[in-house]
Amino acid sequence: GTFAKYLSKGYTSSLENNEIVCDITPSVNGTGFAIGYQGVSSFTSGSIYAYINLNAVTNRGQLIISSSTAGTLATSASNLTYTTSTDNIRLIFRRNKYSFEFIAVNLTNNTIARVVYAGGADVGAVALGTIWKPSFYAHGGTQIVKNFIYSSNVKKGAKILWLGDSITNGMFGGGVNNRFSDIFASKTKEDIVTMGARGAESDDILQLTDEVLSLKPKYVIIAIGINDIRASVTLGTYQTNINTLVASLIQNDIVPIFQEILPTSNSGHTSTAVTWNTWLAALG
Repeated sequence: GTFAKYLSKGYTSSLENNEIVCDITPSVNGTGFAIGYQGVSSFTSGSIYAYINLNAVTNRGQLIISSSTAGTLATSASNLTYTTSTDNIRLIFRRNKYSFEFIAVNLTNNTIARVVYAGGADVGAVALGTIWKPSFYAHGGTQIVKNFIYSSNVKKGAKILWLGDSITNGMFGGGVNNRFSDIFASKTKEDIVTMGARGAESDDILQLTDEVLSLKPKYVIIAIGINDIRASVTLGTYQTNINTLVASLIQNDIVPIFQEILPTSNSGHTSTAVTWNTWLAALG
């Protein structure tokens, strides 16, 4: 099904560690309950979610991590035991870069179940780098939701925030532990936050403006543009999007830095990138 509720201001992209916590009391007429990350942008390839089976007949209390693009990714070895309509259950869905952990704790009888999906290079399965909204969804019945919290342990006040697309995110080259930001951090010993979204265009990263501002970096490195070129976005539209983002940063005493749009195997795209880079250089 489609997620019914989400946090409109709770975007998460490549924040390194985050979690969703939701407290419920299962009803007698529900078949399942999910919490997870709902894809929200034009470039998204799906959602990833943690599901607890509330079916009274089959696999009751089983935990599942699943993706809308790849189906079931992992299931728990043991099921959570609970009493319908009386027990309070805490669901915790954690993300650490590209690995996911789903824990269900029965706060009434102190039992627990757990499942982990390591993720790794399985990009298609978990839509790595897309922008999501933390969400929840009741599969049938009426579930009592008592608490829903999204949090991230990414440090506020990092010196640099690297904002871009899948190249920033580590989909190519060295992977998630050898991104530009990782290399730069290892050389400079500075605190750096990486926010790269798979397939992102300039209008997509504008959706992250509130989150960028809330993290209060000193500098933001803007590394975006090749996906705009691929999508035939006009230079004028690109300029408007970048100028809007830059204005928000400057108003909040954050210094923008521009990374050149990198060349690709497509000579036409690379030629356009040269023109766009000339404009970016003039902004500096």
